[in-house]
Amino acid sequence: MDILTNGTYFGQNDFTYQKGGIHLTETVYTHPRVDWHFHENAYITLLLNGGMREGNKKEEYQCVPGTILYHHWQDAHYNIKEPRFTKGFHIEISSGLFNKWDYDRGKKEGSYRLMHPEAKLLIYKLLYELKGDDEISDLAIESLVTHLFSVIHDNPSAIKEKQPAWVRQVEMLLHDPVAGPITLEGLASAVDRHPVYISRTFHQYFGCHLGDYLRWIKLGRVLETMSNKKVSLSSLAHEAGFADQSHFIKNFKSYFPLNPSKFRKGINRSFSKVNTIQF
Repeated sequence: MDILTNGTYFGQNDFTYQKGGIHLTETVYTHPRVDWHFHENAYITLLLNGGMREGNKKEEYQCVPGTILYHHWQDAHYNIKEPRFTKGFHIEISSGLFNKWDYDRGKKEGSYRLMHPEAKLLIYKLLYELKGDDEISDLAIESLVTHLFSVIHDNPSAIKEKQPAWVRQVEMLLHDPVAGPITLEGLASAVDRHPVYISRTFHQYFGCHLGDYLRWIKLGRVLETMSNKKVSLSSLAHEAGFADQSHFIKNFKSYFPLNPSKFRKGINRSFSKVNTIQF
């Protein structure tokens, strides 16, 4: 079985950043199928373009743009790429950083699909920082990666086996793009729980309040499609479930420090450090 070392993936790396145990890459997948393998470090993958199926010892995932997967160190998995252009963004950290940040390497064993929407927003913030290059970029990148892994390791929603069944049902309903408007009463009825109970315990399982979680999901849906320059931001916001453009901009600027159009330009610009490694 193949063992992949720091920042190594099956494909062509368009971009590589390495500093202080953090390895970031954008990889165009070139192999139709990659058999069982594992990586020596824990890492996160955000699928940016295309599609693929990924399987591990427990299950298989159909991955589309916006899908996020967490892979624990030395966890075996395989990939089957769809016959179209497919690209992923990888955030990998060394075992030394696990120790530095006081993470238990055995706490999050296995590979799984990461559903928490704040993680997606942090990854897109990270992509934005990578496409810039100023005197605080490295500090911003380290801070975002630290925050991202904290969301994963400190958030109860990432530990699926410890979730009650109704929590998993709520998660799937909230992420369903065709579920329609979400109401507390409708959510409670669907999972056979009292609305007050869901409101009181939501933070315990998801690490935030229900309103914040839903706003993050909507913002994540816009970010997934921002690279399509042919579609206006207002159309993307409407498809994501925002009532109007002003509502979308207000929510966007509550999480990102600039307006959506400037952020879109930043995400879509070419890397300033293409095919380089920074030490």
